[in-house]
Amino acid sequence: MTGPLGMVDTGFLPTPQRCAATEVQPWTGRSLVRGEVHDENAWALGGVAGHAGLFGTACDVALLAHAVATDGGAALRPGSVEAMLADHGHGNGLGVDLDKPRTMGALASAATAGHTGFTGTSYVLDTRTGAVAVLLTNRVHPTRDGGAVNESRVAVAEALLPVTEAATALRPGRMR
Repeated sequence: MTGPLGMVDTGFLPTPQRCAATEVQPWTGRSLVRGEVHDENAWALGGVAGHAGLFGTACDVALLAHAVATDGGAALRPGSVEAMLADHGHGNGLGVDLDKPRTMGALASAATAGHTGFTGTSYVLDTRTGAVAVLLTNRVHPTRDGGAVNESRVAVAEALLPVTEAATALRPGRMR
């Protein structure tokens, strides 16, 4: 599944030693959760669910984001990226958010997409330039009282602005 993209450290049910701890969950009978999905619904489903439980490294997430940003190349089926990046209502693509200033800041445009996760993980990409940024945080460690991370997401996304502005100036008109 992830092999064609070169993603070697992504999957469900990882080795706990290769994962950061998430949160303490006494209400589930677990103490500090490490290497298991922290989402209670996904955990009840055995740790494999469409909405939570997929573990990956920053490098692997960047490989996925870059493939989406650059139309997938040979790794993704023709039309898959186009379907992902189409607005299916309210700025929602298939598995991605589109043009969302609350998480993308000034980078948000018709050419940007990204994905956010409950623990604070996220990526953002610019289809004009192929630029991507990945933020892997853990706002639920050791409890869910860690607060929001959108300010950090915006800062990371806006760090791409000089790259995207320079590349866009060199290659005007490349939009999805």
